[in-house]
Amino acid sequence: MEVSLASFRKRFTYDPVKDLLGKGGFSEVYKAFDTEDKIFVALKILHTTADNKHNLTNEVKRFKRLRHPNIIEHIEAYEVNTGSNDIHGNPILYAVGILEYADSGTLADLLKKGKPDYKLIEDIAQDINAGLAYLHANNIIHRDLKPSNILLFKEGEKLRAKISDFGIAKRADATAASTQLVGTIEYMSPEYFTTGNITAASDLWSLGVMLVEATTGKHPFGKGNQGLSNQQIINNILHADLSSITADVPAALRPFATQCLLREAYLRPQSSELNSIHSATNDFSEKTRVIEKKDGNIPTPKQPAVVKWKGWMAALFDFDLKEGRWRKVLVLIIIIISSYGTVKYYKFKQSVKKKNQFTNAINELALNLSHNIVSEDNFKFIEPNYRTKVNECYISNGFFYEKIEIWKDGKFWGGSNYSVPIYNIKGIEIEWNDEYKVWTVVIWRKDNVYGSISYLKKGTSGEVIQNLINIADVINSNAQY
Repeated sequence: MEVSLASFRKRFTYDPVKDLLGKGGFSEVYKAFDTEDKIFVALKILHTTADNKHNLTNEVKRFKRLRHPNIIEHIEAYEVNTGSNDIHGNPILYAVGILEYADSGTLADLLKKGKPDYKLIEDIAQDINAGLAYLHANNIIHRDLKPSNILLFKEGEKLRAKISDFGIAKRADATAASTQLVGTIEYMSPEYFTTGNITAASDLWSLGVMLVEATTGKHPFGKGNQGLSNQQIINNILHADLSSITADVPAALRPFATQCLLREAYLRPQSSELNSIHSATNDFSEKTRVIEKKDGNIPTPKQPAVVKWKGWMAALFDFDLKEGRWRKVLVLIIIIISSYGTVKYYKFKQSVKKKNQFTNAINELALNLSHNIVSEDNFKFIEPNYRTKVNECYISNGFFYEKIEIWKDGKFWGGSNYSVPIYNIKGIEIEWNDEYKVWTVVIWRKDNVYGSISYLKKGTSGEVIQNLINIADVINSNAQY
């Protein structure tokens, strides 16, 4: 919904200095008073131009329908037109999400004050688990659970928790596996770095990490602001001794934390299975149901009717020339063969069409990436002392090639010389990398192993991003030709 700046400021009043709640990589959040509904709200404001395709507006629209006491309410989304144009003549717009206001800060704010009261953490964990159960029941994976995304509210004498920030949430039945390190590494589950298959169980891992951090006063795998590199944190996530990590968690919560922090995603419980965080046990054996067989309890299959096959076989192959029955049989056989051939030919034509569309889209992808992946001048946005010497994506002899050499301080440091047969490409993902503030392109192989992650130039236009998304859609819809 587009509104003028004047009407927006008339309805929502706030002080840009005193009411600032927080800043992110691309947005600011303010406490404001809604003069129409007479309530305090949170304004999530993104500065954007008309061709910027960031999905803040879509985020609010997607999650407005969610109604749960442990999920932040998404009230409305606006595009505020300032009445001015940028240097390119595009209207300057502010995408604004109107969200429920949290009157007691975030879980991150609470943890900065020291280790909270055990009972408070127990209540907060229970609220988060209930919110996750609701999200997962609605086929939504959050993918970025962390203390700063858990908002706190006063309810009488108690603090209640609500899950917020669904900017990178996705449907649980999304066809493309997630290969992008999108989210916050310290709270990512092992499958982010192994299979790339992100499920509802990945959210449970993040909850387990937060529970350990809140009850022990230290992050189980270390943080970047503590001097650890991303690779060190990932190595801890994949290899640290989990039993020693949960050893200091209070006994009543330890089984729940232990189950959340199982490295095998399929062994973790679904949040909906744990109506209470105390319903977790230390018994990880498979659940086996024993049903006693009593009269009438288990239905007995009906006996098949006796088929008089001799009768209908004799009638089918009765080649009585006078009655002309052989002609009926011949016509039936011709119809069956013709139908089968027609279906096979149609499938063949569709397969050829999909293959051509797929191949053309792969060529377009290579051409677009060659012009838009990071260059020598702007690779420094990832690491200041690094430069790329070669940027090249091309198709040759049925293979997709991506070649990048990375140099550090004038010396060869490493690079990517990745190739994959075109027929083995399963899908493409175009996603925003919040750590480096750039868009990335990820290629998936059919064996569920991701190949390359291409970082696009910083400041790549919305038109280029949308074009890459369109190309990826064609590739993903025709990859199984």
